[in-house]
Amino acid sequence: MSAETKRTIRRSRPDLLFSAHVHRASASVANRSLDVRTVNGTEGVDALRIDLDSDRRSGLLREIVVPTASYRMGVERMAIGLASIRPGEAERVVLYRNLWLAGRFPVLYVYAVAAMLSTLLFCCGRRKKRKRKHSQDKQRSRRSSLAGGKVV
Repeated sequence: MSAETKRTIRRSRPDLLFSAHVHRASASVANRSLDVRTVNGTEGVDALRIDLDSDRRSGLLREIVVPTASYRMGVERMAIGLASIRPGEAERVVLYRNLWLAGRFPVLYVYAVAAMLSTLLFCCGRRKKRKRKHSQDKQRSRRSSLAGGKVV
């Protein structure tokens, strides 16, 4: 984390950070002085319940890394992050959930198989058409040779 980022975080004193710089879902915890940071092994996190007041009292700052929602980023799992922030209740709670999107690679495999089958069927159809035309030409030439060179 850069010095400017640390300075901005200390100045603004956020309760929760959202980032998306690695394109994968995860969650981490740091102390408010930003000296100690631990990633608590929640790679691919599906759902979190965060008590903001409890974290502030314990001197913790949480970061949720939101996964990418774009197929172009080249990751296998994509999701849209959904956070529900309820500040008006007795305790300030954030409910976070990832809404996982359909996998990219299975769809690409289906497209690849469909493209190969379409190409195969197209080539077989053309070959049949050529054979049919070739056999018709042979029959015409045979008839023409039997009729003495006259086309019937």
